[in-house]
Amino acid sequence: MSDTLLALAMAGLGLFLGYGATTDDWDSAARYGPPVLGYVAPVRVLTATARLVYGLAPRRMLLAGLPSRTRS
Repeated sequence: MSDTLLALAMAGLGLFLGYGATTDDWDSAARYGPPVLGYVAPVRVLTATARLVYGLAPRRMLLAGLPSRTRS
């Protein structure tokens, strides 16, 4: 979880710095950084799904090759 939190915190910091430097309105820029951390749960769900699919892929590929092995 720390990797996800760190990546989203860096994205929020980049948004804060980019918006603040562009508009020179640092008080308004502070509103845009912290809401990025609200995406921690959705990002965790997506990464867990990707890891699950990646972990199941080799097993399914093995099963896909079984019919060709039985014919020889």
